[in-house]
Amino acid sequence: MPDSSKTGALATAAELVSGGDAVAAAGAVRQALREAYWVHHDLAAVTVVGLSGIGACLSTAETVDGKTGYLLRSEAKAMLYDLASFTWPGWGEPQIEIVERDTQLGLEAAALNLRLAEQLDKGDLPTSRARWMYGAQLMAADLYAEAEEQFTESADLAQRAGADGEAILSRAFRVLCSILAGNAAAEPAYAQVLEELRAEEEGEALVEQVVVARSVFG
Repeated sequence: MPDSSKTGALATAAELVSGGDAVAAAGAVRQALREAYWVHHDLAAVTVVGLSGIGACLSTAETVDGKTGYLLRSEAKAMLYDLASFTWPGWGEPQIEIVERDTQLGLEAAALNLRLAEQLDKGDLPTSRARWMYGAQLMAADLYAEAEEQFTESADLAQRAGADGEAILSRAFRVLCSILAGNAAAEPAYAQVLEELRAEEEGEALVEQVVVARSVFG
């Protein structure tokens, strides 16, 4: 990410604590965070911009009431999800180098994202996705039993929300955790859940997501 763009994003983050349209400023920071990843493939910029934006959103939210405070915390949650996602090695992105400090940050971001999803009462599907992301980061940290719990809860919430494909995806990652933990007996269940996933809308892409993660972690 060019230094001028990064500086601009940080200046926008500063606007959050100095007045003006805080929610619009938060949205601009979130856009800069995503641009740093998808356009510039710059994980260092993702971290700097993300942490600045999250901190500014949460601190400003403490000074305002009602809808604005809720929206700022929601913007912080969205940035936390992105930060957790962008620091997860399981995507197998060839242009992104992820080191241990990134995964540690990603695990913390995923945990706080989940906490905010629950505190802000985001509902079944957003909370399912937050639990999936936390589970994915726990899996990256080799905390397989804890990750399986998150994927189980994620699947239940997605099913309740009527998102069958996402429920099956979470189940697939739960089985993958079991395999990564050394349970070879889970292989038939893995093959079966991938077939279920393949039958869903955009199923091939979802199956590839699981297969790529297995190649990264396995």
